[in-house]
Amino acid sequence: ELPELPELPKMFSAYEAVLGSEPSFTTWKIRSGDYKPGEAKTTIDYILVSEGCEVDGVRTLDDETVIGPAGLPSQAHPSDHLMLRATIRLPSLNPKP
Repeated sequence: ELPELPELPKMFSAYEAVLGSEPSFTTWKIRSGDYKPGEAKTTIDYILVSEGCEVDGVRTLDDETVIGPAGLPSQAHPSDHLMLRATIRLPSLNPKP
């Protein structure tokens, strides 16, 4: 008989909590050559926050007009993923009664 697994903490997305939805994309690659040629623009990066924490804000991500038609990486974005950032307030270790 297998042991019971502990209950996992409930998590939520920082971006969805603040903006009401995930970013339209967090990576945008335009590849040529034999390895996965073509365009891939999708959301695959997340900041997950434990229930009980509060998200005060998230970083605004650049859109296609700022990044430019060549996608990522670019001069302004040296990675093929956009940098996510959230300000998160942790719950107090000594809650008031």
